[in-house]
Amino acid sequence: SGEPADLWRANDGAPPFGLWQGERDVWVAGEVTSERVAPAHLRRCRCSGAADADEPAAETLQLPGGIYVEFPRTIAPATPVELRVSWAPFAAAPQLLRAALGITALGRVILENAEEVVMAPPTCDAFAVETLEQLAPALSS
Repeated sequence: SGEPADLWRANDGAPPFGLWQGERDVWVAGEVTSERVAPAHLRRCRCSGAADADEPAAETLQLPGGIYVEFPRTIAPATPVELRVSWAPFAAAPQLLRAALGITALGRVILENAEEVVMAPPTCDAFAVETLEQLAPALSS
């Protein structure tokens, strides 16, 4: 039709993918832990950010091939936020691969004068990788 694809949409928190379970590896403070992800309905990004009733806190970019990029609409100074990339190829064995990065940006002021303000660089607070498998529809109802 010649119209550009609209890949952006407000993140409404709806569970888009059904019931999933799997494994998660999490890095926090230099240590890695592995854990089992119990069956759960996945919800879109739990990105933090100021929101009111009319404005969702997060956005989702849906790309061809089952790729979702989720991020907060706003980043408050020195407040941790989560950025997430998910890939759902939905082949013969439905899988969802997710990577979540917890960052804190706009930290403390390092230098301030009449010409510039220099803030501490963003820091990585946590990183998680999940490999999830979709449960059969009979189990998810």
